[in-house]
This record gives sequence, C-alpha cells and structure tokens, in this order.
Amino acid sequence: MVRPAASPSSVGIGKATHRRCKMSAAGVLGDIDLAPANPKLGIKRENTKSDAGAREIELNPLALWAIHRLLSRAAALGANAPEHFLFPADLSRHTANGDPLKGRRGFDPTRHQQSWRTAWRKMTAKADLPWIRFHDLRHTAITKGREQGVNIAILKSLAGHMDARMTEYYTHIGNPVRRDAVNRIAEAYAPLLELLGIENPTRGPIN
Repeated sequence: MVRPAASPSSVGIGKATHRRCKMSAAGVLGDIDLAPANPKLGIKRENTKSDAGAREIELNPLALWAIHRLLSRAAALGANAPEHFLFPADLSRHTANGDPLKGRRGFDPTRHQQSWRTAWRKMTAKADLPWIRFHDLRHTAITKGREQGVNIAILKSLAGHMDARMTEYYTHIGNPVRRDAVNRIAEAYAPLLELLGIENPTRGPIN
C-alpha cells in the first residue's frame, strides 16, 4: 500500500530541514544528493525558472531516513527519472471543471502534489495532535538549533531567512559548518533517532 504524502517521512523532512510545506513538496529526484559525506537536497522556489532563491539543504540522519522512505514511495508511484517529483501529483484529486487533468486517475510524476492538507489532518488527529501545523515543525527545528548552541546566522542560512546583504556578509558559512549545525540539531532528537534505529551523528564544532 502506498502511504499518503503527509506521512511520518514528510514530518521528518519538516523537522530536520527547516523547510516550508510548499517548498518541501516541489523537489525533483535530480535535486537529491545522497553522497555519504554530505547528503543534501536542492530546492528552487516555485514559479521561479532561474536559480534565484535556489538553496541546498544539508540532510541530518532524521531527514535522510525520511528521504529514503519517500524515494521508495515515489518509485512505487512511477517516479524514476531525475526530472520526476518526489511527491507525484495525485490525479484522483483532479475533479474541477476546466482542469485539463479532470477524469484522469493515478499519479503523475511529472507534476508535483499541490496539497496534503487532508492527509495531514488525518495524521495529526490520529496522533491526538490536531492543532499541529506543518510550519510548526520548521519552527521547532530552528528552536532546537538555538537550544543546541547553533549560531543564529547559521540557522538563518539553513532556514533561508537571510536577505542579500546578510548572505554577502556571512559568505564564510560553508558546507562543513552547515553540516555540523544540522548534526547538532539532530542530537536534540536523540530519543526519536534511537526509536527509529538511526545512528546518532558525531558531535562536531559549531563555529
């Protein structure tokens, strides 16, 4: 059985990558780099054809666990090419008059899913946490980063909160520093990592 998009795996992405819901839904398989030394996810803003606003997001062990499961789900739905989306569009939802996809069923990996609101509400209700919003996961990840001692500038870099002036000033924030930061944040989820059988990353220096 194919799991709905709003599954524990998508929660893992939200908690571990600081991403907004819409940006998390729009990634293609070719933007996922699972290199062991520094696994990361590339994301472009929706409706932007250029690389403006494009970001690379380092994946900590929790996010990597989620990505592997979402890749398996995507493959089961027919996503097998670099340009295919991690969250294929659910065609059974196309019922509106005037929709060119109306009447078609199944999944289209060349289009990304527009919403997972219904699945999210069902999942949070089952967890007895109906008030939780996807955006709250992003806020929690940023808060955990501060509690773990991650520099606020690094957190802003990870979360995409920097404007052009700040980005230029903090050009020294490179991949190794960001990698250390996401691993430090992962330590805040140690009980969850243990429950899922995920190896806890070695703590490194946060500059």
